[in-house]
Amino acid sequence: MIFDRLKIGLEETLSEYYPAAGRLNSGDGGKLELWCNSGGAVMAKALTQVKIDDLGDLSKYNEFIESLVLKPFVNENNINEMSLVVAQARTKALRVEEERMVCLQFSVDIRSKMSPPLPQSFTGNAFVFASISSTSSLLQQQTLKSIIESIKEAKNSITNEYVENYIKALEGPPDPQQQTRPPEYSLPPLKELTMVSDWTRVPFQTVGFMTEDAAYVCPLVPPLPEVAFFMQSTKERMGVDVRIGLLPQFFDAFSHYFLGEFE
Repeated sequence: MIFDRLKIGLEETLSEYYPAAGRLNSGDGGKLELWCNSGGAVMAKALTQVKIDDLGDLSKYNEFIESLVLKPFVNENNINEMSLVVAQARTKALRVEEERMVCLQFSVDIRSKMSPPLPQSFTGNAFVFASISSTSSLLQQQTLKSIIESIKEAKNSITNEYVENYIKALEGPPDPQQQTRPPEYSLPPLKELTMVSDWTRVPFQTVGFMTEDAAYVCPLVPPLPEVAFFMQSTKERMGVDVRIGLLPQFFDAFSHYFLGEFE
């Protein structure tokens, strides 16, 4: 009875705030847009021993509400481990010399890093890349424990000042005539750079295609060939798919080194 009433209440809410019932869609230039197609929203039913009083003031956001949100759980340590394995496999596959410096970059949520912090209701992208570096030889010797500590340290070092400087660096000196970034500020593909972006909290495969869920999900055109995307698997409930751009001559070697770590 209560669930049915909540369902009716959600339907009425979505009729007013219809964008929440829409779906992500690829627009002009491959940019994601919100398609207001009345696709609906996921509503799950579960049992708990929590009392209503534990929820606090429902008119305001609180951290407890986050625990009620239906979302897949992917352990952060697993993501960090996969980041290391991707970087090691890619560096080996591309035959980067042992003495060369290599860099592993990873996305960091900046909502709590900003001053003032972004509100929890913020729905846009809010991340920057942090990085760790070493020689190619040392990267292959890194242990899971050491890489997790290094990644955590790099993430914790992100500040509001870092974010502001990061944005300025992305914009680059503008061309006074065309107001665009000059060609010299567009980096070429780098063998020594591996970037990982964690999308495991975004269930793209449930967006829906016609009347069924998507059978396959991936970025159509990665913004940079060095980026590896971690995404929810469309076949395994708790699985993670890795999408990475590689030239054909490096694919077999990368697969060998990457999959060999999980056998």
